[in-house]
Amino acid sequence: MFDAIEVFNGEAIFGNKSARRFYSEQKPTHPSLGAISSSDGHSFYEIGTSWTEIEFPNLENGFLESLRKSIRATNLETNAKNHQSYLGTFDHAMDMMVRDLVLRRIGIKF
Repeated sequence: MFDAIEVFNGEAIFGNKSARRFYSEQKPTHPSLGAISSSDGHSFYEIGTSWTEIEFPNLENGFLESLRKSIRATNLETNAKNHQSYLGTFDHAMDMMVRDLVLRRIGIKF
């Protein structure tokens, strides 16, 4: 059992629509399923561009349940928290390509 699905990632050019569609299909049969938006922070361009607004959890009693309740109440229509970072995506992809080239050069493959 899991509490939420990531429905938006600022560095995922491909997949955000699919993730949101999957969430929308699953929500009617799993009403306790929450939604999360994130940016991962892989690059400088991403920091602060996509986030999930939640209520401050109860630190005294029932922290985990108050956090779950807040995530389940996420408003997916708040567009300000869903900013697509094409520059961040490109930068992240280039970093991965360079990393793979270097690893292959020194004899590490995956």
